[in-house]
Amino acid sequence: MTSSEEPCIIGASLYAAIKAMDQLKTEKKRILEQDKYLGNISTFKARFVDNKHTWIHRWGIFPALSIPVLFVIFWCIFLYLATQTKLC
Repeated sequence: MTSSEEPCIIGASLYAAIKAMDQLKTEKKRILEQDKYLGNISTFKARFVDNKHTWIHRWGIFPALSIPVLFVIFWCIFLYLATQTKLC
């Protein structure tokens, strides 16, 4: 595997993990809507039924979404600089 393939593989892995977390969240919400006892527990109700605290989810996955993008940007910048200075 070359170093140029690694960001793609890392990005695809992170994307798949985030999609899996979203599917789990959807399934938890479905279960809590069906089970009235669990759905009335305040912790579950606020997080999954009422969709409160969604900022936690968004900011929690922010590093996983931003780090691969930043890595690719910096990799392109360094590649460009390396070709301009004839180091490669």
